[in-house]
Amino acid sequence: MKKAPMVQSELFLWHILFYAVRNGEALRIAQDNLDSRNFYACNPSFDKNCGRRK
Repeated sequence: MKKAPMVQSELFLWHILFYAVRNGEALRIAQDNLDSRNFYACNPSFDKNCGRRK
């Protein structure tokens, strides 16, 4: 028995939404962990031209 096309597309959208939320949560946790260890791509107090374009 096949599911109706509308039900399949709704399930697919929920699937995408679920994983997008999970990836967003994982990214936020990773950023928080890096911030807690003072790990930055550039440190303004150390790098004189941090974030400035030349």
